[in-house]
Amino acid sequence: MQLPDADVGMWFRFVNAAGHAQSSKTLQVKADSTDTIRGFTNDTSNYTLNAGMGMNSDATGDSIELFCSEDGIWDVVDRRGTWTATGAAIDP
Repeated sequence: MQLPDADVGMWFRFVNAAGHAQSSKTLQVKADSTDTIRGFTNDTSNYTLNAGMGMNSDATGDSIELFCSEDGIWDVVDRRGTWTATGAAIDP
């Protein structure tokens, strides 16, 4: 899923609903080429993903919620399951 331009007040929740545990599908959530995703966690540190980058989930039921409180920045407000960054991250 390609996110739209991050405008204040926008909110999205994505759920990997592949349907069968035996045949999981990858769900990719990606920021617009000028927007960043802040608060991505690798279970030990929070990172900001560079502009245009995103994250993947391969497991049914994994979910992520994003909220825009500042133009151009998506904040991760909730994450369930395992998500992997698809591009470079700015160190915390």
